[in-house]
Amino acid sequence: MPIWVVVDGVDVFVRTYRGKTSRWYRELLAGPGALMVDGQRVRVRAVAASDPESVRRASAGYRKKYTKSGSLDAMLRRSVLPTTLRLEPA
Repeated sequence: MPIWVVVDGVDVFVRTYRGKTSRWYRELLAGPGALMVDGQRVRVRAVAASDPESVRRASAGYRKKYTKSGSLDAMLRRSVLPTTLRLEPA
């Protein structure tokens, strides 16, 4: 399943447009999980990053990286901002 990932400095953020009922979101929080990066499986754990600064940084990353996507607005809805997660090595 494709997940929109953004990097700001050394922090890696993900967010779900479906809100907290999203299956991958719940499973990743229960962790650990993994991402495929350049064909390599990277184990990660998710940490809630719903503080205003993390949400701002992640949102800015989405606006920059996915500017031409028709789905961008869904990722920036106020109702999904609390689903922002920071990924750390597992």
